[in-house]
Amino acid sequence: SPTPSILTPSSLTPSSLKPPSDLVEKASLRAMKATLLEAMDEVRKWKGELNRRIEALSLFESQVLAPQREALRADQEAQALSAQALRHIETRLINARGRLARIGSEIQAFEDALFDAASDHAFGIETQRRAKAGRDGERRRLTLSEK
Repeated sequence: SPTPSILTPSSLTPSSLKPPSDLVEKASLRAMKATLLEAMDEVRKWKGELNRRIEALSLFESQVLAPQREALRADQEAQALSAQALRHIETRLINARGRLARIGSEIQAFEDALFDAASDHAFGIETQRRAKAGRDGERRRLTLSEK
């Protein structure tokens, strides 16, 4: 077996001190891999934090916003029903006002007819009274002239 050669200072030239390129490439790849692993750890941490925040927002939405949204929807429905009820009441009031106006006109016409009938009746009674007084007066004159 050959004996290893002993390196002497004259045998150490700058080119002989340079590491082989495949060693440099391996070292560079190891450094890149370590950097990538660190970066992946950071990404996992951020992802975990984002997931916690998403869960917190979901919880807030379900416990706070959803009930408020439901209450707002119920309030809007109640307002819509209230507005619909008011329109219905207004319509009924308008119709009732029209019916009352017609009834008022009918009552006025009835009162006018009663007044006219009463006037005609009173005029008829007066006419009859005068006619009777005239007949009575004629009888008296006749009776007096016969005597």
